[in-house]
Amino acid sequence: MVGRKVAKAQLLGDVYETARGSIRLPVPPDAPAVRMFRLVIGEARGLIRQRDAIDAMAETLLSDSVDYKLLLRIPGIGPINALTILAEASGLLRFSHHRQFLKFCGLDLATQQSGTFRGQTKLSKYGNARLRRTLWLAGQVAIRQRENSFRDTRLSLVVGSHLCGAYS
Repeated sequence: MVGRKVAKAQLLGDVYETARGSIRLPVPPDAPAVRMFRLVIGEARGLIRQRDAIDAMAETLLSDSVDYKLLLRIPGIGPINALTILAEASGLLRFSHHRQFLKFCGLDLATQQSGTFRGQTKLSKYGNARLRRTLWLAGQVAIRQRENSFRDTRLSLVVGSHLCGAYS
């Protein structure tokens, strides 16, 4: 069963026989659960193909963009995230300071106040939700990478300077 040219029917048959003998579930190969599993796998493969097509399109359209190249250097940001950031922000040159960009994204801090009451300081979330979600997802990917600048606490606030500070 080694190699790329193994017949899928034979591979599935071997997996079925192994599972049947090890976990003792008498499930026929044409059972509804097996058909559903194949349907889910087919949908996942379709989504992967769509993602690859969007990656290729972003690379083709933005390969000469300086902003795109700078965004790809940030850990966690790939072609789709870079394309989303550029589309939602309408160009990064319009922000003269990284704090303006953070406010535009809704990633700035806000405190609820009334009279003498001072509430918790939280993200304002008044900015662009799609951009905020994209940056949050990129941060989640960056945190999980073994080697990157986000693991160092001294460099954890470098996102804004990567995006806007490179232009000054």
